[in-house]
Amino acid sequence: MGKIVFDNCSDEQLALLVKSGDYKAFGFLLDRYMPYIVKSASKYKSVIETEDLASEGVLSFYLAIKSFQPEKSSFKSFAYTCVERGILAQYRLTKALKRVPADLISSIEDMEVPDEENPESMLIRKENFKALFSVVKSKLSDFEYLVFREFICGKSYKEISEVTGKSQKSVDNALRRAREKLAGMSFTE
Repeated sequence: MGKIVFDNCSDEQLALLVKSGDYKAFGFLLDRYMPYIVKSASKYKSVIETEDLASEGVLSFYLAIKSFQPEKSSFKSFAYTCVERGILAQYRLTKALKRVPADLISSIEDMEVPDEENPESMLIRKENFKALFSVVKSKLSDFEYLVFREFICGKSYKEISEVTGKSQKSVDNALRRAREKLAGMSFTE
């Protein structure tokens, strides 16, 4: 079998080669898309370094290749969407973390890790967390729960409004109702 000339391959063909394990094809395809990834990352550079966002873009690009289905869309539009979403998700996460007040952030050296930090106690804490959210979800309407969940993930009213397709006033009202319902609630039910 002859050597494949990547220059003659379409993006779809290269993506399928990568999915089959040809990582030289990945490097070639990445070279084609790297200018777009850097351009997308540079749109958000005021909050996070462009290099960090570009790294997230490369990871999103690789995941796009691995999940690409040629019968559903063109590779280019699928890859662009995945890269944009990956970079935007990282941007939002970083932006949310920057909203945490400085006095709540402590150095790792200052932290005391109790001895009970074993897998069993971590599993119990995770189960308790799931149970807490289950109780919260049972007390709130679907919309209130969605708004509450997005809010505690650090999204602004405007961002939640965009996610839900509702006005910022509706988001504010839903969050107010959720707070009222949760304020006097016992979580041991």
